Amino acid sequence: MKGKFSRLWAACARACLPLRGVGLLVGLLVFSSVGFAYAEQRSPRPQGVGGQPPLGRGEWRGTLIEGEVTAIEGATLTVATQHRGEISVQTDADTKFRVRDNADFSLADIQVGDTIAAKGRFIDESTLAARVVMRAPAELADTAHGKVTAIEGDTITIEDKDGNVTHIVTSADTRFHLKGNPDASIEDIAVGMSLGAAGQFDANGALIAKRVMAGEPREPRRRESLKGGPLAGGKVAEVNGGAFAINYPDGSTLTVATDASTLVITRGEEGPALGSLSDVSEGAHILAIGVPSEDGSSFAARVIMVGFGKHAGGPQP
Repeated sequence: MKGKFSRLWAACARACLPLRGVGLLVGLLVFSSVGFAYAEQRSPRPQGVGGQPPLGRGEWRGTLIEGEVTAIEGATLTVATQHRGEISVQTDADTKFRVRDNADFSLADIQVGDTIAAKGRFIDESTLAARVVMRAPAELADTAHGKVTAIEGDTITIEDKDGNVTHIVTSADTRFHLKGNPDASIEDIAVGMSLGAAGQFDANGALIAKRVMAGEPREPRRRESLKGGPLAGGKVAEVNGGAFAINYPDGSTLTVATDASTLVITRGEEGPALGSLSDVSEGAHILAIGVPSEDGSSFAARVIMVGFGKHAGGPQP
């Protein structure tokens, strides 16, 4: 059992510890026994609960999004996400619907205002063909994530990468999840940790937490490729002429420098196409191949692929 828990934790941690919102709710819900988890293909599948059958291997594949349902039109849900804007989630007869303690849960039970998570395949930049849709319980509908800056009594203060501060109020009903510590409590939370919490916001803006997941912050994902040289990737935070800044979860910034020989490839509807530096704008997701500086603060890009770092696989912060 310990081995299964460790592998499941590892899958959730990879999604949740960057704490950018995506995957946080699902990672926390794994421990709420709703019968759905963000897990890699190698990870064991949780058993179905509440009379719901377990999901098949292929149904775990794809991209995960989560957010609030803002509109429903036929079999399509419009979901407002924190980092990707509005996403159209398309469902069909093969889509699996999950919620705690309701084996008959279906699309008809989802309402505007619900918080959901969906996993599937992007068919364009803003449309997801969903294999699985899960509705969060009302008690876990609100989430917050960031770096722990203070702990006072039962209240944990966190700050996200944009400087927003949230107070996480815990109680005897709060369940804590830390890697390798099944009996975790608030005593195991330390300043500097990455932390995500789910619960409900009160009238003062504090999150009354039912679930808390925490761990040491990860290093930025900058890895050496076996082919083509070093890679760097992420979301462009600033454009300054021919240089682009990428911010990482640990607070560091990577400057991607270009020159006249830098090749730009864009991701169009009909596949990759040649582009130009003007295609790299603030908010764009990029992958770059090139040469990093000795201190790792800058990167001389030989190739920049625009639009490949968001839904396609690749190193992202």
